[in-house]
Amino acid sequence: MKPEFIKITSHESMPISILSLYLLAFPADERRPCHHLFSLIDGGEPAFDFRVIYAGGGV
Repeated sequence: MKPEFIKITSHESMPISILSLYLLAFPADERRPCHHLFSLIDGGEPAFDFRVIYAGGGV
């Protein structure tokens, strides 16, 4: 299966599994607080791009 790149444009449309992965993937001192991440996603900040790569199977 060819990987699919999905741009997250609203935190409300982000699957909880993506948020869980984000929290597990980065140490607490290296990740943005969730409320800050959500405001960047929802605000359409041009310099900020949150994408998920889906290659089949689970996310």
